[in-house]
Amino acid sequence: MTMLHPKAAVAVDGHIELSRDDFARFVSTYTPTDLHDMEAYLEPLLAGWLYVGPGIESTAANYDHFLQVVVSITDAILKGSLSLDYRGPDMAPYRRRLIGLQDPNLGASVLSRMGYDQVVHQTLEGRRSEAGAKPR
Repeated sequence: MTMLHPKAAVAVDGHIELSRDDFARFVSTYTPTDLHDMEAYLEPLLAGWLYVGPGIESTAANYDHFLQVVVSITDAILKGSLSLDYRGPDMAPYRRRLIGLQDPNLGASVLSRMGYDQVVHQTLEGRRSEAGAKPR
């Protein structure tokens, strides 16, 4: 059995913690719908973080790291140390309560390797296209 050097484990844990904090900052201002939902599934918030936030960069476009971050996010929410509450466009505070990981009404899943890889590919391709477009 391979043992990690203690400093290596701290570096990995530190990066996961930074990614979790990055998600917390993003979700504090992210409203995925026009409605101010009181209840939320985690997966649509994660998808928003990947698509329109810095989630891909924060997880180094690496699925295994993403899953470690998701576990850390979920753990922090359950322990009460990460809030899903957010400030809307009017800067008024809104409360949001976690009711599950996956929304049963959504077909695609960013939690699967294929779903995550597809989001990363589409998002990075879109960013490259935008960067390559010349302003008129």
